[in-house]
Amino acid sequence: MKAGMPFVRMICTICLLALFIYSPKPSVAQSPDSKPFAAKSAVQTAREQSDTSEPPRTFKERFYDYSTSTFSPLALFTPSVSAGISQARNFPPEWKQGGEGFGKRVASSYGAAW
Repeated sequence: MKAGMPFVRMICTICLLALFIYSPKPSVAQSPDSKPFAAKSAVQTAREQSDTSEPPRTFKERFYDYSTSTFSPLALFTPSVSAGISQARNFPPEWKQGGEGFGKRVASSYGAAW
């Protein structure tokens, strides 16, 4: 076993626990009065979409969505898992093992996600 393996196992365990703690909310089921899909003309579909469209979102709403998706636990968790796997495989080898290499891998994975 390599010297850095206990560290990698600890990081992977923490990441898995965070995944279970911060799992996304379940989706809402269909309402009982919803009808099965039926073929509609393009004009009917366009009219329905224009009638039910929401008003444009404000800057504050868009900024809130951006900040929560960028800095949410899941957005920070996913690059950490990827970095843990890369750390275990020692890829890329130029970054070596240890905390400094893991930090470079996390930053690289986070940057690649955006």
